Amino acid sequence: MQLSRKEDQIWHFTNPDHCGWAQTFSDRNSFDETINVSSINEVSDFCSMCSERREE
Repeated sequence: MQLSRKEDQIWHFTNPDHCGWAQTFSDRNSFDETINVSSINEVSDFCSMCSERREE
């Protein structure tokens, strides 16, 4: 899965299932860093709103 974040902030799902903030950052192409991981447990400070959307 792909995760993105603004400089030194929390990680978000790049797509799909991301929160409103991540949608705004994506629309504005303003993410500073994007990585590929197999689990969100590989990063610290993951967005709880993105996580809740994935569980729904």
